Amino acid sequence: MGSLSAVEAWGFYLMDPEFDDEPELRNKLGTIWICSLLDTLEAGGRFLPAVAKEAEPKGFQSLVFNARQLQNLCVLMAEVMDLFTREEQIYLVDSRNRWVHSYLANPHGDVVVVKYAAGGKIKTERLANADYHTIVRSFYEDGKNPDAVLAPMVARALDQKLRYWVAIGTLQKKKEAIYAALLEGKIFEIKV
Repeated sequence: MGSLSAVEAWGFYLMDPEFDDEPELRNKLGTIWICSLLDTLEAGGRFLPAVAKEAEPKGFQSLVFNARQLQNLCVLMAEVMDLFTREEQIYLVDSRNRWVHSYLANPHGDVVVVKYAAGGKIKTERLANADYHTIVRSFYEDGKNPDAVLAPMVARALDQKLRYWVAIGTLQKKKEAIYAALLEGKIFEIKV
């Protein structure tokens, strides 16, 4: 449900027409939100299967079922991430990290570890520092304005026709019931 938290925190600024004249704000928040999908997708691939595996022998069948339902939501996040190339994702994460973290060691090492989504899975690569910076620099070349680069990327992810947004709308409406089901050991369904 991490993605729902990010949408609830940033969605108003990303969606409300009142902010159509604030492209810098929308681009920055959109970048943070897009990267939250990547983070949640990674957690869904590592954490949720581990939860189901541990819960099954203990007889917590509702937890096993619900973990798999949350993985269905990860499928929809992967669809959004698949709208972006490997290079775009590296650029987006680099931008987010520069805006959010005050100390970044990774981009300054001889080898830079990058993560991105491809085909519904998280991929990890170790890039030579020069290769990493060549990718990131390509988005700034020829005097490109960062907002002009980010705006179409953010717009791509905010397309309300994406299945992700349909699911998020349903989750927002049923959020309390889902949380109650988790606490009470009941099941819920997320259809994709």
